[in-house]
Order: sequence, then C-alpha cells, then structure tokens
Amino acid sequence: MRHHLLFEQTPAPTEEEQAELAAARDTAVKAHRALHALDVPPDHADYKAAEAEANRTAAIMEGFPTPIFCFERGEMGLHAIASQLLGLCHDYGSHPAWPEEPEGLTDGEIAIATNPDQFPTRTPLPEAVAFAQAREQVRSWHGQDETHGGIARHKLDESSDDFWLVTPSEITAGLAVYRAQDELDITRVLEACRLSPQAWARWIDYLDRAKDHGGFRVR
Repeated sequence: MRHHLLFEQTPAPTEEEQAELAAARDTAVKAHRALHALDVPPDHADYKAAEAEANRTAAIMEGFPTPIFCFERGEMGLHAIASQLLGLCHDYGSHPAWPEEPEGLTDGEIAIATNPDQFPTRTPLPEAVAFAQAREQVRSWHGQDETHGGIARHKLDESSDDFWLVTPSEITAGLAVYRAQDELDITRVLEACRLSPQAWARWIDYLDRAKDHGGFRVR
C-alpha cells in the first residue's frame, strides 16, 4: 500500500514558483527525449553524458517542495521506526474510541458536514456536524501526557487508512527532541533502518514545512 501525506492547509503556488516548476519540467523533458533519441550503445560516452544530464534534471524536479509526501510500500514503517527511535514519534498508547455514527445518516450528509466549503449551497445536519467533529478529535489525538512530545506513533502505521491528522504541535515537539540527538546516533539509527541520509533529509524537510501549514493528513 502506498501512503500519501498532504498538508492540511495546502498553499497555492506563487506565479514565480509556477514559472520555476514549468521551466524545470521543460528542461527535464528535453533531457529525457535527448537521451532516448541517441543511437549509440549505453556504454558510449555520448550516452553516458546524456544519461547524467537526464538524471540531473530529474533530480531538480524531485527537489521542488510540494505539499505531498509519498511513501512506497514498506517505507512509512521504516521511517516510523527511525522516527520513534530518534524522538520524532512517541507511543501514547491506544487512541480514544471512534464515535458511533448516528443512525440514518448518509455518507453524503457526513461529507457535507466534513467539507462544508465544497458544498456551499447545502446546510449540514447538526448530528452530522457533531459526528464529524468527534471523529476529527480522534484523528488528531496525540495523548494527554505533556511530559512527552512528538508525532503519535499510531498515525504512521502502515496498515492504517484512517486519515490521521498529524498536528503542528506534534511536529514541533518531535523535531525539538530529534534535533537534540547526537549526529552519530542518528547515523546509526538510519543505517539500522536501511534509510539513506537523502531519504531522511527529505522527510525532515517535509515535516519542517508541514508544521507551518496545519500539519499533514495521512492518506
């Protein structure tokens, strides 16, 4: 299962950011086409040079900051283990029970209460609003013990599909603990979890940005 993390408050890109992204995409496409247009073997110097250019431009594209972070199968579990070992995550125990859905409510009525901005002409039912709010409290819950800090460990569970909300306060607390760690300890944990420094750096960068955009939703 792939998991996508998405900023809770997605910022609209500026015109300058849109132009930079478009230019980078155009350069990457041209480099990719130039590579495949070559009629030389892969060990030829021209092929190797074109391949290096295609990889370079692709890396620039991947480096653009986005509100989305994607975990392939198994990756989120490894990041979660490393995050807990390094203080970014904390196991707060069992989360509160999910609220019972009021009898008779339809999925559409719950959707209207959950995303009222998407249904400006509809008035959400009070019972649907109460249910949506109670469900959101469970999704954003991160314990009662303020002596600890960090992202609630269950929100990065590979098998979960509950749309957990990781809040800015969780991220801020977790990053503070993480950044107090010794660099050698960080390296040892990443090696034990088979995570590259580059992959880990992208994760930390995403967390740094997400805390300023309402946290992130796990999808």
